[in-house]
Amino acid sequence: MVSLEAVRAHNSNLAYLGTGLVAVFVGGTSGIGLYAAREFVRHTLSPTVYLVGRNEIRATEIIDDLKSLNPSSQIRFLKADVSLLKEVDSTCAVIRSQVNHVNVLFLSCDTAEGLDKKLSLHYYARMRFIHNLMPQLTRASCNLGSEGSRNLSRVISVLGGGHETELYLDDLDLQNHYGVENCDVHATTMTSLMVEEFASRYPSTTFIHTYPGIVNSGISRESGRFVGCIVKAVMFLGRPWMVSEKESGERSLFAATSRELSTSAKSTTGDGKGGAMILNWDGSEVGNRRLLEEYRRKDVGDMPGRRDNLAPVGYVRFDIRPKQPDIIITGRSDGYPNMPDASPIHASSLPSYSQVACIGAGASGIALGATLKRWYGLEDIQYFERQADCGGTWHINTYPGCACDVPSALYSFSFAPNARWSKLMPSQKEIKSYQDGVVADYGLRQKMNFCTEVKQCIWREDASRWLLLLRNVDNGAEWAHECQVLFSATGHFAQPRSCNFPGSSSFEGAMFHSAQWDHSVSLKGKRVVVIGNGCTAAQIVPALVKQTKHVTQIIRSQHWIFPATNFTYPKVLQWIFQYVPFAMKLHRLHIFLLAENGFRLFPMTARAARLRQKRRREVEKYMRDTAPAKYHDILIPDFEVGCKRRIFNDGYLESLHSANLDLTTAKILEIVPEGVRTSDGVIPADVIVLATGFETNQFTPFMDIVGRDGSLNDHWKRYDGPEAYNSSAMSGFPNFFMLFGPNAGTGHTSALMAAENSVNYALRVLKPVFDKRADAVELSPTAEDEYSKAVQGALQKRVWNAGCQSWYINEKNWNAMAYPWTQAYFWYRSLFPIKSHWIKKTRPGGAKSGTSKYWLSLPFMLGLGVSLAYKEILLAAVPRSLEFGNKILSFIHGYASDMLSRH
Repeated sequence: MVSLEAVRAHNSNLAYLGTGLVAVFVGGTSGIGLYAAREFVRHTLSPTVYLVGRNEIRATEIIDDLKSLNPSSQIRFLKADVSLLKEVDSTCAVIRSQVNHVNVLFLSCDTAEGLDKKLSLHYYARMRFIHNLMPQLTRASCNLGSEGSRNLSRVISVLGGGHETELYLDDLDLQNHYGVENCDVHATTMTSLMVEEFASRYPSTTFIHTYPGIVNSGISRESGRFVGCIVKAVMFLGRPWMVSEKESGERSLFAATSRELSTSAKSTTGDGKGGAMILNWDGSEVGNRRLLEEYRRKDVGDMPGRRDNLAPVGYVRFDIRPKQPDIIITGRSDGYPNMPDASPIHASSLPSYSQVACIGAGASGIALGATLKRWYGLEDIQYFERQADCGGTWHINTYPGCACDVPSALYSFSFAPNARWSKLMPSQKEIKSYQDGVVADYGLRQKMNFCTEVKQCIWREDASRWLLLLRNVDNGAEWAHECQVLFSATGHFAQPRSCNFPGSSSFEGAMFHSAQWDHSVSLKGKRVVVIGNGCTAAQIVPALVKQTKHVTQIIRSQHWIFPATNFTYPKVLQWIFQYVPFAMKLHRLHIFLLAENGFRLFPMTARAARLRQKRRREVEKYMRDTAPAKYHDILIPDFEVGCKRRIFNDGYLESLHSANLDLTTAKILEIVPEGVRTSDGVIPADVIVLATGFETNQFTPFMDIVGRDGSLNDHWKRYDGPEAYNSSAMSGFPNFFMLFGPNAGTGHTSALMAAENSVNYALRVLKPVFDKRADAVELSPTAEDEYSKAVQGALQKRVWNAGCQSWYINEKNWNAMAYPWTQAYFWYRSLFPIKSHWIKKTRPGGAKSGTSKYWLSLPFMLGLGVSLAYKEILLAAVPRSLEFGNKILSFIHGYASDMLSRH
């Protein structure tokens, strides 16, 4: 028992909770709910209180009374007959639209329409309120709503805690045993089971089923003349044992806010900070433990199994998934007209759950879903994608001439070779079609939630889960999702660089970014200005000169433009790739070796410098031979080859000879209604195309990732920019991995290969979690620091940091984009995670892993390790030796990958 003195001492010191508390009192216009609301308003700082009831006239008087107790409080009355579940839903919708968190949900609604609605009021309506407001309660538990709320998140159902009796397990909806006493029995016992079920799902929220004692709650006034007289007589005789109105309110406030209800009131599923509690009026622990334990032991929660019938969520176990059919709670059948009908509870009103969640559904996300299924047979994954379709950059970029500058055999997934590529360098449409095919083959589309923006991700230490706060970008609807493992696959080019030229809003024509191409705008016969001259512009300009009246390209920097080797695959070669064993793999291997050979240009060594000088002479000669002489000075760079991303010429230099095209380096001063004003004058335009690139060095755009010790952006402030161990993980962020993250970019080979390496590494590290031998894995801070120093140190010895202005480097000279070593080395590091760099949160009693068959590939692994240990020697060797060494490494790569994917 908690003494009344202790209760009052606690209540008088609630200022520590701060301002911003939100409480909902269902049944708050009379009786116990009103008494609790009065004490809550009296003792908290500037609270927001919702009173849900039916008596609007009475509510006006109550609001005046409460405002006199605390003038800084906000009191809102919501009129509703909560015996009608549709009104419960509409009331919750109003609350959700006005506040983003709820700290206390106090349920004391009782009947006045007649005892035949008792089960509805005492169970269904209360469960429905919890169901609908769970996202707000979850936000409060994570301290998202207010700085002062101190993670307070509590649900109190005032009914009959401690008075549980046996249920009619074969007639849970009482279609055959309907009566007042049976309604009481079922409402009480099901409420106790309900709070335990909710507590198991949401361990950071406390759920309490309490017995209030004998309180003059006004029931005698609401029970009719005859019954009211009987109630008054009973209360008169029981006055010595009654709880006063004030004490009832004080004890209710204590239950709603106290961290430690009493030493005896232990949570049934956790400690005093969360879980389920069944309490007596005085705060002591009660409950028919024998009966409840028997029901848990028998697993009676699976017995109903009928979602088309009663389906009491209090102990029916069901998973809430996006895009699943609504869970229906129908109330009584047509034979029991006094029971209210229930409309569907939509899955979106509760945090959904999946074991794995992925932010982004581009190439990296697709590789993740496919590899999870291939390696672990795991399909419990949900994607959250801002765009209206999957594909990432190949869905976003649809500008004329859009194509890949990496050979198709290498710009594809190793587990999904495509023998039907039409060209060596495929178009955007062909790549998108290929990725859509992989998505269909692995059944990933139904797991994708499009037009969904992730606003915030919070690590819940208490539950070893990630909580995601989501928003629909079309209608603004918000909801929550939880997962055990979180991946970020947002890519390097998620946010187009905004137009920062003055006067842009005054332009009278059409203006859009290349990644937001407006296909409704006809370019035929138009004057077009293209701003920018990177890889994108080099593809757009040749396509535009063929259909426009005139094109003016404003270039702001220089690039080395290499000759492109592109051709259409003959039908016979496609047939060979499809039907001759290993032909496609050998073709991929050949291209991989050629691409890896290009890495020789990047080290800041004497040999690499000679190679760069040789390549520079070759490329400069090619550019002079291909481009018009009048543009040589503004096209040909004065920095080393490889310092910026190279551009492959697929018709761009030739298009500069067109009579309807001009290049200029004039500085842009402003956008004017008729075009672009530059330092040389106004360039008239009907359409302006912004080929200005993307915001780089930003790996978590649009969202905030909050780990154990703070946000990811704050974590990166320890360094001079974004970083990640093996381009994947950060300390303090358990079970969180970035795919193709910081320093995963490659300037010489396929981004898809780097993405696959990231996926494979993360899934190897996560194996104890997927095998249920650990709840979480987390990177060691020391390992992260050492790796970050090694990466930035290596980059100082690479040509990317040689001094040219590049989007690789931020304002602090921090390179978060480029990987400083070969892709073969990245693959090697991803193949062998260093276990000492990782901390496992081991689950007690977890199963031990079985004997692996990795020993079958041990000789090949040893050979690979020796070879890669001398990678710098290989890089310095003559090209023929490098090619031979790479052939050996690639053979080992293929065999080892196959062994690891099987075992």
